Amino acid sequence: MHKTLFIACAFVVMGAAAAADAIRLPEPDKTGGLSLAQALAQRSSSREFADVAVSRQDIADLLWATAGVNRPDGKRVHPVAMGRQDMTVYVFTKDGAYRYDAPSHTLEPMPNVSGDNRAAAGSQPFVASAAINLVYVQDMSFWTKSDQERAAGANFGYAHAGAMMQNAYLFAATKGWAAVVRAFFDEAVLKQALGLSDTQRVRLTQSIGPEQ
Repeated sequence: MHKTLFIACAFVVMGAAAAADAIRLPEPDKTGGLSLAQALAQRSSSREFADVAVSRQDIADLLWATAGVNRPDGKRVHPVAMGRQDMTVYVFTKDGAYRYDAPSHTLEPMPNVSGDNRAAAGSQPFVASAAINLVYVQDMSFWTKSDQERAAGANFGYAHAGAMMQNAYLFAATKGWAAVVRAFFDEAVLKQALGLSDTQRVRLTQSIGPEQ
């Protein structure tokens, strides 16, 4: 009994420690900015990044615009097929790598990554200088009923990632930042660095930040 109580207490302490490590982001700024038409007119891809840090408020605003919760029922700013929230955004900055938890609007540090590992997010040289690199990850465990569902689920994953990266593009346009979506990355490196499970798949990556 004492052993069981000790184990239970240990899990509570571990859970509290993990929660304490999470970085609570500022509330996103949902006012002002360009109109949708203006943002669409200015949306473009650029690979010229200034190697500078951005504020935590900027990171909070970007992540909310990309994958945040915009309704009391927990639904997201991007469309979700069949209500299956199978996508997670991971974030590489100069300070480290993080998992964005949309419901709590927090960043959870990845224990396998410390310091500046932005270059791990892609194979092109400019990746290492972009202020933020986003990694769009789908969990295929949401799609397990049949081979047909798994095939559809993979397609939905690319659609989800596409909607999220377009949100990020439009946010970058409102800031006058550079942004480019990328499919050149080493998934094995990312899976190890981010501690991804066997059912998680990297669908797209994206570099975003002030332009050089």
